[in-house]
Amino acid sequence: YDVPLERLISHFLYSVPFPSPDRPRILVQLSALDNIALYQPPELPLPRSGANFRMLLTTLGPDNCQLLLLLALTEQKTLVHSLRPHVVTAVCEAIRQIIFPFHWQCPYIPLCPVSMCDYLSAPVPFIIGLASRFFDFYDQPEDVNAVDLDTNTISLCSEEVAGQKGNQWISALRQFGTKLLPKRAARTLRTNLLSLQEKCVQHNRLVQKMEMEHDDSIDFDFKLRARESALELEIQEAFLQFMVAILGGYRQNLLPITRAPTQ
Repeated sequence: YDVPLERLISHFLYSVPFPSPDRPRILVQLSALDNIALYQPPELPLPRSGANFRMLLTTLGPDNCQLLLLLALTEQKTLVHSLRPHVVTAVCEAIRQIIFPFHWQCPYIPLCPVSMCDYLSAPVPFIIGLASRFFDFYDQPEDVNAVDLDTNTISLCSEEVAGQKGNQWISALRQFGTKLLPKRAARTLRTNLLSLQEKCVQHNRLVQKMEMEHDDSIDFDFKLRARESALELEIQEAFLQFMVAILGGYRQNLLPITRAPTQ
């Protein structure tokens, strides 16, 4: 028989206990065939967010992940788009987290309506997520980098840099790429991401195999979630190790003011 949605909500609010350290797993039987498991997420050493690092890595690959890291660190205008809204939001959150311990303090809209795409004209750095149908009506702005999560590509903007050499003005297209990252730290990060990408592929194969075998047991679900959480943490730690490597010894480059400035 059909149960009103309001009855289910009231049942969960008043009758189902909240997961706690004493009872971290709560099994709720919805019907004779359907069960739902509630669990308390484990404590993590890094900040928790709505990011999905596995989706970021498996969708874009190690090289594009490094390029995204560079875009975030140098505060570039970044547009993330896809036909799948949940993927856009998860990847936008991941971009904000891979620069930890830094925080993205510029405008951030994880999923912007296409009708409000005028925000792409903002004269400041930003991270904005949009549905791919935006490109059915508009072209990519010249000063915005576009991340396509459906084709796994990043289209960099062509920014012209002008300068003076002697008495002559010269102009050229800026060369922007992962070669701007510190070589040793970037090489280590890429190696770690390649290894983690293979782990994610193996994990996805295991999930598909268990789904084909119709293994929907609660124990398997909990083990699956624990494995996914561990992979998420490993990917996040790989980016954190990169940040630690490039920030190491930064105090040596801080020159304190020891005398009054000359007039």
